[in-house]
Amino acid sequence: MNITHMTNSKQQGVALIVSLLLLVAITLLATSAMRGTIIQEKMASNLYDRELAMQAAERALIAAEQLIVTGAPFVAIPPRVPTAGMQEAWEAPPAGFDWISIAAGQGLPAAEYIIEDLDIQLAQPGCLSTGSGDSNVICRLRAYRLTARTAPIDGRASVMLQTTVGLPI
Repeated sequence: MNITHMTNSKQQGVALIVSLLLLVAITLLATSAMRGTIIQEKMASNLYDRELAMQAAERALIAAEQLIVTGAPFVAIPPRVPTAGMQEAWEAPPAGFDWISIAAGQGLPAAEYIIEDLDIQLAQPGCLSTGSGDSNVICRLRAYRLTARTAPIDGRASVMLQTTVGLPI
């Protein structure tokens, strides 16, 4: 029997094992890279969905602000006396009041708003001008709290925004 022949056959077996180990390592690297890419794609998709929800909620907030600022008729939750444990109006609107929907559009999800009369009269310096150059004129404002949100849909991003608007009295 030839010694050279036995050494070559052992070397060929080792080369096979080394190449299989390298193949396993490359497969594991490729699998983890694919998993990371899939996670990043999901994160980007969720961010895009949240941005659309934010734009829709902003659109509803602007619609509610325009009703108040332009003097158009609107329905507002009447002032309530806060009590311990009382839920906010956007969590549980009082009977007869509900979220007002605005139509979805331009690729945005549907949104809705609610208006609360805060029954607060704010004193704000300088909001009216008398023409005499006096910047300390005091005027009275009626405050409303506007809450806008995207319509809740399971599995989709939801955004809620609030602002306070004051109207001169």
